[in-house]
Amino acid sequence: MSESSGTSWKVEVFYDGECPLCLREIKLLHWMDRGKTNHSMSCTA
Repeated sequence: MSESSGTSWKVEVFYDGECPLCLREIKLLHWMDRGKTNHSMSCTA
């Protein structure tokens, strides 16, 4: 499988906004996402 260097991925992550572990992971993902290509949305009822 070949990879293109020009490929731009966009990711949408749904997470439990009341879960301390989930919030910690989302915070880490936001910090790592320097290109601002990821979007996260809490799915807490």
